[in-house]
Amino acid sequence: MSSDTIRAAFEEFLASQDTLVLATVGPDDVPMAHGMHYASEGAVVYCSSLPGTRKLVNLAHSPMVGYATHRLGTFRDRGEARTAQVKGHATIVDDQPEVERIRALLKERLPW
Repeated sequence: MSSDTIRAAFEEFLASQDTLVLATVGPDDVPMAHGMHYASEGAVVYCSSLPGTRKLVNLAHSPMVGYATHRLGTFRDRGEARTAQVKGHATIVDDQPEVERIRALLKERLPW
């Protein structure tokens, strides 16, 4: 399977889900997992959080993150289960026009 085919399948899977578990590391060097909603553009994932939350405190300490998103279904259809596990670096977006663009993307994807 080519890397382009794998990337396309990954991006399609991201677009089909809307929750993930984000792993961060705090100032005490202890990992923390955060359940979050997200929207994606290609392979880029966007989440939103309020100032002062533990996840933002942790990201200020270290931008290293991991996340997992999955479609598990029931035990009987476990053969159809899909998951993606990703590691990388998070960026806190503070450029106001970009914040507004991301907000609109999140609202479109998560209209509640």
